[in-house]
Amino acid sequence: GIEFVHRREVLEPAPRVAAYVVAQMKLRGILLSTDGRDHNVIKIKPPMTFSRADAERVCAEMDTVLTHDVVSTFGDLT
Repeated sequence: GIEFVHRREVLEPAPRVAAYVVAQMKLRGILLSTDGRDHNVIKIKPPMTFSRADAERVCAEMDTVLTHDVVSTFGDLT
């Protein structure tokens, strides 16, 4: 999974960012879900037939989504 927080020092949960990423990935044909008490963790549950090419696509699409300007409006993700 991937945990999204606003400030690494205090680990402030960032559920809106996680929900945005999940929604944007769905538009790209990649299904993810949020989990955790604060809904700020993205879980990746690939099918058994998940290939290296699939993993590379998920990473590339995630990289694109995380560079959207709207993500930065939610606060510091570091």
